Amino acid sequence: MNSLPTQLEHDEPATLPPGYRPAAVVALLHGEPADPALLFTLRQAHLPDHGGQISFPGGALEPGEDYWQAAVRECIEEVGIDARDGRRLGRLTAVAIPTSRFLVVPFVVHRAEPIASHQVRSAAEVALAFSHRLRELSGWRRTEEAGAGGRGPGPWPVFDLPEGRLWGASAIMTDQLLTHWQASEEPLA
Repeated sequence: MNSLPTQLEHDEPATLPPGYRPAAVVALLHGEPADPALLFTLRQAHLPDHGGQISFPGGALEPGEDYWQAAVRECIEEVGIDARDGRRLGRLTAVAIPTSRFLVVPFVVHRAEPIASHQVRSAAEVALAFSHRLRELSGWRRTEEAGAGGRGPGPWPVFDLPEGRLWGASAIMTDQLLTHWQASEEPLA
């Protein structure tokens, strides 16, 4: 039986590598703990960093923010959902993105209530918001040997979603989340 992951990290993320900018995202699970859905966004194609890519709500830290505060602010700005209204399960391992020089800290949040409609609050940044159940994502996962975006040889996780190809940092984070979910057998308390 799969359930929400319980063995996520709760300490502060690794030190920011030289020349990298701090960023944070929310991997927002919603619905039944035994069969949750995960919220994604499709970034507008014109954006200079990761335009046209599937991602999680999130972005760069603003002055004075910590990673969690940035993740919450960006989720509200992009899709109108306050991550603090859900249960913060912890965070996944931070992912460094060589092409844009971001260190991204992904926080995992669960909302028991399903997200009925996927609103886009910032049409300048987000073209589409959508969800898929973790069970579906498992079936769409494959690996590629060639790294994209400055990552060396693989294997690297890739997901062939109906909305497009999920790859790079967001695919790595999704893969981490699926690994935790598949290994977890404890019900959500």
